[in-house]
Amino acid sequence: MHVVGAFHPPRAVIADTRVLATLPPRELRAGLAEVVKYGALGDAAFFDWLQQNAEALVAGVDGVLSEAIARSCRHKAAIVERDPATRPRAAMR
Repeated sequence: MHVVGAFHPPRAVIADTRVLATLPPRELRAGLAEVVKYGALGDAAFFDWLQQNAEALVAGVDGVLSEAIARSCRHKAAIVERDPATRPRAAMR
């Protein structure tokens, strides 16, 4: 049964960073803007790390991208975990 607006947490999240190598630079930068948002929303240490690794992120260095993605996923999971039904979840937009 499909219910409009129903929310069910995923059983798993798969993030294959190899896909990022296929993106045009503009799309990669757009995604990185989302990553920066998580640092700016309250994780000062992550924000500092992003600043220190900005060139490697834009260049698509895999280990650096993987770390940024993992930290962003943890941040988003923490937001959802606090209250999965919160509407609107402005911090996730």
